[in-house]
Amino acid sequence: MSTGTAVQDAARRRDAARAMLQRPILTATHDPDNFDLVRRHSAALRAMFADRLGYTLIVETEFARLVKTPLDAAAPLRPLHRATGGEFGAIGYTYLALTAAALLAPGLDDHIPMAVLVEQVRADAAAQDIEIADGLSERRHLVAALQALMEWGVVGETDLGGDPSRDDPSGDNRNGDAVVLTVCRSLLRHLTAFALHDFPGPSAAITARPETPRRRLYRRLVEDPFTARDDLDPETLDVLVRERAEIARQLDEDFGLVLEVRTEGALAYDPDGNLTDLPFPGSGR
Repeated sequence: MSTGTAVQDAARRRDAARAMLQRPILTATHDPDNFDLVRRHSAALRAMFADRLGYTLIVETEFARLVKTPLDAAAPLRPLHRATGGEFGAIGYTYLALTAAALLAPGLDDHIPMAVLVEQVRADAAAQDIEIADGLSERRHLVAALQALMEWGVVGETDLGGDPSRDDPSGDNRNGDAVVLTVCRSLLRHLTAFALHDFPGPSAAITARPETPRRRLYRRLVEDPFTARDDLDPETLDVLVRERAEIARQLDEDFGLVLEVRTEGALAYDPDGNLTDLPFPGSGR
């Protein structure tokens, strides 16, 4: 492989890694270009994500899923947002979990009428003694859950239906046509990072696992670009001091991020501004 070809290959691999960070779920339908890029570099990406971050990259014929591990308690929360911009609350996450579970109910195939899905959600909630609302409130929460699942590529619509956001819980839209959802079951099974039945309770599923100081630091820099020195334990801070140059090289090589280390802490930012929540430098005053 020539030098020019190697440089181009590294750049494409970095683009693929950036795409997975931006959207941990990529599908062939929603983003075919990035999905194809990830598939071509899947072996190198799997090794990089596993070694540097402790993440698992799953690549199948229809989708790519980057399964992350929990951040530590000091990391900022990034809640799921509705299409209207509001954050998901406890009730919203409850409906999302119930909807995802209902889509995997035994006896259902890959094409599920909306009315059947709604009845399954209600039945599952009743079986678990979960109180859910009726009427307009139920409709709004179901629509928000389905919109999130559609954005991820877990569900889509067949040609028989309309837009679920316009439907009532009976499954009939304004034109009287039954809405039928198509389910990508293989992706649905990978929505959660781990099989939840393996955990003794909800808190165990979101508790960070023990990691090496270097991996903890690298993950914080990638996922939470500004890391204050006061938030780092002595071992992790020692890694930052001793391995600063190598970490900076890897951040650039893996994701195109630039590392700055100052008295207050460390910042890994994206010069292009595509990977960070807030622009850097900010507007300031």
